[in-house]
Amino acid sequence: MADAKLSPAMEQYMRFKREHDDAILFFRMGDFYEMFFDDAREASRLLGLTLTSRNHGKTSGDIPLAGVPHHAMEGYVARLVGMGRKVAICEQVEDPKKAKGIVKRDVVEVVSPGTALSDSMLDGQRNNFTAGICVDGDTAGVAWVDLSTGDFAIDEMPRVELADELERTAPAELLVSEGFDESELAHLTRILPGAAHSRMDDWHFERDTARRVLLEQFNVRSLKGFDCDDLDTGVRAAGAALAYLQDNQRAAVTHIHRLRRRRRDDCLLLDATAQRNLDLLVNQHDGGRDGTLLAVIDRTRTAMGARLLRQWLMSPLRSPATIGDRLDAVGALVAERTGRVRVREQLERVGDVERMMARVCCRRASPRDLAGLASSLEALPDLATVTRVFAADLLQRLT
Repeated sequence: MADAKLSPAMEQYMRFKREHDDAILFFRMGDFYEMFFDDAREASRLLGLTLTSRNHGKTSGDIPLAGVPHHAMEGYVARLVGMGRKVAICEQVEDPKKAKGIVKRDVVEVVSPGTALSDSMLDGQRNNFTAGICVDGDTAGVAWVDLSTGDFAIDEMPRVELADELERTAPAELLVSEGFDESELAHLTRILPGAAHSRMDDWHFERDTARRVLLEQFNVRSLKGFDCDDLDTGVRAAGAALAYLQDNQRAAVTHIHRLRRRRRDDCLLLDATAQRNLDLLVNQHDGGRDGTLLAVIDRTRTAMGARLLRQWLMSPLRSPATIGDRLDAVGALVAERTGRVRVREQLERVGDVERMMARVCCRRASPRDLAGLASSLEALPDLATVTRVFAADLLQRLT
């Protein structure tokens, strides 16, 4: 259908839809977000919305339409993202009462399974990684970036091990280039049925482009300080993944300010099969958490601690010295019951600082986030004070 046959508002809608053809476009119209054409049909089917129609032009005929109230938008977006869909939020960026002609609109955010920030779309006990993937010959580079916490890691591995590594880490979304092999992507999505996937133009994965994105993000001249300057495909994957987040957020992601290298020799790598057979994170009965080692030992008091414990179980340490430091810390906590109780009390005051800060930096914070962040930061000096009673070096370094 030619845009000339559509109303001005529908011409505007079609322009944004062409720019985000892989997403369901929530188009703000007064007090509603409306969807049209195939988006309306899909949203109606997935969300149980009434599918209706409206005329948007002299010769365009009736156009399929579905809508949701603006105040309920987050819940509907959360449901779509939970189904692996991507949603583009198009807002009115000027006061309709002052608009001359068509109201100005713009896509202010693109929400996908790997770029969600709202607590209603996230599991507080686990990271929500987007995995950028770059392959070159027999080598695969992977970058794991969690927009909701700022966690950003990089690694390289033989290409034949890529599928096992991704199944082991279970990212929420896979990011690949337009030229990425279709059959290989199909295999990855089969072993990760809950993960969404997105493609970016090949030039985002070019060496110079990816490095420039990373250098500008961290305001450095070299990646040597991050121990990854020697990685090629890994850096290309990381640069593309960061560019993807920047584009989807339509804003700086300043809370992502460090990059760490995952060294596979530092940890015992437990593949997905071993994790299942050992009932580490999910049980073999129904894939739930009940009866797992994680459920038995997780007595963490913060969401940040729960996510860290999960990572530790997935990647047990191999270094005797580092293992010894952790055991010394556990021994100190066991020996000092009074101090341990006081630490628990202070941790109860700490909210999910990582995710609140991410929303602040991405300009998605609510008043509740700001209040929670303030009370959490207020608790930190008291937490540092009670932690100083423990003699273990690892706990002392935390203060």
